Amino acid sequence: MTAQKIIGAAVVVSFAALVFYGAVIHEPWWDEAQAWLIARDATMTDLFTERLAYEGHPPLWYLILAIPAKAGLPYKSMHVVAGLIAVTGVALLQRQQNVPLPIRVLLPFTFYFAYQFTVVARSYVILGALLIAVAAIYDRRSERFWLFIAILLAMANVSIHGTGIASALALLFVIDEWRARRNGRPAVPLPRLFLGAALFVIDVAFIALVIFPPADISGRFDIGYAFRASKLWAIPSDAFIELLFGFDSFVGIVASQLALLLLLYWFWRARTLALFALMLISVLLPIAVYYSPWHEGVFFFILVTAFLVSFQRPVDRRLRYVVTAVLALVLMRHIYWTISSYRYDASSAMTGSREVADYIKDHHIDRTGLFGAGVRCIEVQPYFDSSVFANYHAQGGAAFWDWSERNPWPYPGWKWLERERTRWMNLQLARRPDYFLVATGFSGDIFFSAMMSKRPDYRRVKIFRGRLFWKTTPIESIMFHLYERKS
Repeated sequence: MTAQKIIGAAVVVSFAALVFYGAVIHEPWWDEAQAWLIARDATMTDLFTERLAYEGHPPLWYLILAIPAKAGLPYKSMHVVAGLIAVTGVALLQRQQNVPLPIRVLLPFTFYFAYQFTVVARSYVILGALLIAVAAIYDRRSERFWLFIAILLAMANVSIHGTGIASALALLFVIDEWRARRNGRPAVPLPRLFLGAALFVIDVAFIALVIFPPADISGRFDIGYAFRASKLWAIPSDAFIELLFGFDSFVGIVASQLALLLLLYWFWRARTLALFALMLISVLLPIAVYYSPWHEGVFFFILVTAFLVSFQRPVDRRLRYVVTAVLALVLMRHIYWTISSYRYDASSAMTGSREVADYIKDHHIDRTGLFGAGVRCIEVQPYFDSSVFANYHAQGGAAFWDWSERNPWPYPGWKWLERERTRWMNLQLARRPDYFLVATGFSGDIFFSAMMSKRPDYRRVKIFRGRLFWKTTPIESIMFHLYERKS
């Protein structure tokens, strides 16, 4: 075994140890809880005919999670699944010998690969692994045609961003095949090419059908779902500055801009500029409709994919060394985010949901009339076999958050004015529940806690505190207030 293979094996083992340690210490938050509950509680019919449309996500992540969830395995299984997918991607990376060794060593431990999409188990972990697989066979797509098609079909089912990137990769392949035929080079036989194209088009059409938003969707449009043309430029430009050397100083901003120019020149020399540009363009529309900080990782994956393919191409050695050095500096900055995130996750509560679930079980509150209010209460649900709240009755007895207007709980948006929230809360309290859990974190949910604190017939038993963490900073306070009815 060569030295590079030994180092590669050590990287895979070290990465696996890190992410599975992360799976142990991590406390899941809302997005993770929602995905697990849908996988556990939704039937396959409900998933495809209704649930995907309200979530706005293709089915692959839910189908994967359904295996452990419906088998009755514990909530932590979700993080084991995400870890296994990430380890597979890292193992594929280590086989790409044309990628410089420092990059193969550093990249797995960066923030989005080692923490934000793996320990924080999200569907994007599949996107990262699949893009590494694409890079591994990119210049041999014609030879590995059906493998390439299988990767694209899977990628399209990861997320809307994955659908866009897969479509960009498919378009580039068709263009390359057309050029190959014009120049008399070997190409994929036309019947095979048409069959592969038909499968991909059918797949994308099916995704569009099952995720098309229904008319009675509730709440989602109160959190920034609106197309703005300015986002088409502002979001990617800001994202790449942050991904390179950041906004922390004027020097960092200038360094990011210079680095981006260097990287674009590198892509042009390596004939991967079109690959980078089309992948980027393919995700701009969904991002211009809705963007959150974690979507920055999609831009990182696009950048990494273009890099990995570029390293497969013969380019001037000195330029290659310069680009490798710049990229290594960028990756070390991302590794610092990983270290900060693990340190925080190991020592602090991300949401307080696990603590409140343990308290409910230890004091047998789940056997009493426990009511709840606040969207974040969903984070408590996966720790129980069914809905723990006596006043939450989603369709079919499911415990996930129902984004339809049938949801018995109010979403704290513009449709739920203060008088309506007051009326809903009074209806709950009229039933005199023994315990009432109020979650805060979503905008407007603090109203329920304020209302409970003024009730003379209830006393607050305990507050369970948590804060979401982003890279190096806590960003969002999430608390659970448990109230008990006085005798």
